[in-house]
Amino acid sequence: MRNMSPKARSASPTRMALRPAVLLAASLSLGLQALPARAGSVTADSINDRTGALQAAMEQMPKGATVTKQQCEEIQVGGFNLPRHRCTVWYTDPPAAGPSSPTGSGSSQP
Repeated sequence: MRNMSPKARSASPTRMALRPAVLLAASLSLGLQALPARAGSVTADSINDRTGALQAAMEQMPKGATVTKQQCEEIQVGGFNLPRHRCTVWYTDPPAAGPSSPTGSGSSQP
């Protein structure tokens, strides 16, 4: 602060004190707006048929997940001209578990 004018010296501490608060507010607002939906994909193969590969992929999904896309392809393996079926399933994760609802199926009434 040796070569600073009196006006610059008095404004500097205030400016410095506001910087962390402004950065924190900006990062929080950007962070809350940019939360993507959780999603994923699984891939499975079958030597039998397309249906088997698709079923195997869907069995690997988290319980309650929703299928958003599926794609299957037939690929040749080795030099035997035998097809292999490969399917990929894209999904969105189920919503986070919240408090149990009073209309849940697990309750028993006397």
